[in-house]
Amino acid sequence: METTCSDTKDVNINEVIEDIDNKATAKLMESYADGSISIPQIININNKITTISIENKNLDNTIEKLKNIMAEGAAEFEKKAGRQMSYSEMRQAFG
Repeated sequence: METTCSDTKDVNINEVIEDIDNKATAKLMESYADGSISIPQIININNKITTISIENKNLDNTIEKLKNIMAEGAAEFEKKAGRQMSYSEMRQAFG
């Protein structure tokens, strides 16, 4: 089911969310590639995967970068749709 928002023009909300998701994913991958953010190291102990977030030395920077990516996407959504994103739309766009 496609959702539209009527303001001055019809906007396909699903297309807007997909576009925001693609842009956010590209920014995230670019940030991983250039080292400006990092993910926690994952180690294998006795065949069990354990996440060690303490090893993430850029944790504060990573959190800020992720918040900025989400804020930019939410602002773009509001500009295009004429309203704020719902919680379910945020989850759809940002996982």
